[in-house]
Formats: sequence, C-alpha cells, structure tokens
Amino acid sequence: MSRSSRFVTSALAILALLPVGCGEDTASPETRDEVAVFGYLYAGEPVSGGNAILVTRTRPVDDLYDPGEAAVRGALVTLRREGYAPDTLREFEPGHYGDPDLRIEPRTTYHLSIVAGDRTLTGTTTTPHPFEMLEEPLVTPDSMRYEEIPDRHPIVLTCPDEEQIFYLDVYCEEEWEDARYIHPFGDHEKPDDYDEYGGANGEPRHIAAYFRIKNVDRVDEGAFRITFYGAMMVFYGAYEIQVLSIDDNFYNYLYREHPEESGGISGGIGVFGSACRERYDVFVTE
Repeated sequence: MSRSSRFVTSALAILALLPVGCGEDTASPETRDEVAVFGYLYAGEPVSGGNAILVTRTRPVDDLYDPGEAAVRGALVTLRREGYAPDTLREFEPGHYGDPDLRIEPRTTYHLSIVAGDRTLTGTTTTPHPFEMLEEPLVTPDSMRYEEIPDRHPIVLTCPDEEQIFYLDVYCEEEWEDARYIHPFGDHEKPDDYDEYGGANGEPRHIAAYFRIKNVDRVDEGAFRITFYGAMMVFYGAYEIQVLSIDDNFYNYLYREHPEESGGISGGIGVFGSACRERYDVFVTE
C-alpha cells in the first residue's frame, strides 16, 4: 500500500462520516451532506494512479462505508497551472480524476476546480521547495542493522529554504504475525494481534513526524542530517520510508484540530495539497 493510498484511506475514515447533530434517534446522528476532495500533487509525478484527485460524498453515519456509493461520478474537474489554460481531468475510475500526461512542477501554483452537480469546489496550492538527497537509507535487497542507522545510514539532504516544513513517514510492511519488537517488553517479543500491531495504518506500525528543516542537525551550509528515523521503527523487518517537503494545505490537514475544514478546499471539505517526495524500501535487522 503506497503512502498516498494509506493517507487517503485514513482520511476517508475521518471525513466520510461527518455527524452534525442528533435526529429523533439519539443513537443515529445526522450526516452533513458534503462533497469531500482528497487531492495531492507531487512534484515530478503525474496526476494519475495513486496521485489522482478523489472526489466523494459523505455517507450516513450508521451505514457501512462503500467507496463506490461515495464516489462522485461525472464531475467536471480541472487543474490549472498559474499562467496557463486549465486541463480537464478524466474520470478513469469512479470518483478518481487524473491525467497521466500532466506532470507536476516544483515551486508552481496550481488551481483546482470541481463542479459536481450544484456544488462548486475550488482549491489552490503552491508546490514546495524541492530537495536533493546527499545520503540515503540503504535500500533492499541490502539491509541495515538497527543500531547502525544513526551513524552509518543517516538521511542527509539540501533544501534552499530553511523554513520549509518536512514530513517523515515510516511504515512497517511486515505481516503482523511476523513482526518482532525491536525493544520487547518482558517476554513479549511479538504483537498478539493485528490491532496491537497497528492495523492497516495505525501506530506503532505507522509513525510520522513533521519539522522545519532548520531544526535538525546541520552538516554544512544548506545541508541537514536526519538520524532519528530509526527511532520511529518499533519492529524489525521491511519498511517504506518517505521524506516529503509539504505545503501549508498538506500540513494543516494533517495537524489542525478540524482537518476537513483546514486543507485548502472552498465549497466543500477535504484537502488539496502538494509535496516533493523521495521514497525508500528498506529492511532492518538486529
């Protein structure tokens, strides 16, 4: 499961059901009828596949969530790069809009427009500063010893803006039955069940952190070292690691108290954000 699909899955769990009060049955809260957008533009990547713009509607709180039922079909979705004519995105599966020929540029402003029935939604994002990796994690098929990560396998990067917010995402890809704690407590060396492992997308399986790049160790002028990603790992085994520089909409949606209203969408709810990212598949051993 990719980082973007994990994030959308998590977002749907938060936003698909938005209670706003109680009806006659106090055990069955009413649902606010909203169009919800989940859109992430990644510099250097096309607007397709896992990067497509997802357009959905909220569903009743007491209904089993069905992505097909929630999908908004037949919407007019356009993406306009500042200074250029808009591109119309096609619907290649229910509620997913994109264009594999449209590749996102760094440090560029994009405007999103969605017309879904009588609803019009808009959003604007400026893609953040790109960054250059100088040192990277050791990727599979090689492996990294856990205790050697800080000294032998740090992440070192350069970024022209020291105020840039970064998002570091660490996701364990082991099956829960095979996961083994790096720091077991007592004789408890493995999780007892899927929930203890973190389920599909929860802690401690999935741990993320954000920071301004100026607040990590400086190696040289404009170069910064990240060593703490190993401390974000709870289990031995396979991991997906992503390093992202993120825009304000992305940040606000992740960390504000009311994310559905803070992600840069006008006329609806959700998020229209952007990032530059690097992704690594690694394997951690004793």
